[in-house]
Amino acid sequence: SGSTLRDAAISQLRAMLVRGLSKSLTGRYRQPFNADDIAQEALLKILDSIEQFSGKSKFVTWSMTIAIRVGISD
Repeated sequence: SGSTLRDAAISQLRAMLVRGLSKSLTGRYRQPFNADDIAQEALLKILDSIEQFSGKSKFVTWSMTIAIRVGISD
């Protein structure tokens, strides 16, 4: 069903964000942080602003940019 596909897509996106944040922020700050919490907060922002995605970049790139901004601001 549609909600099952949506849930699977969100789960995949969340896993990708955790991996990307772990690599990006660990290299940048060299200190522990909770990638799961940051990814969850970023997911909420991404879903709230998804209508702003214009397709000028890949969705994954756009999403990761938001997630990294969330991580830096935390």
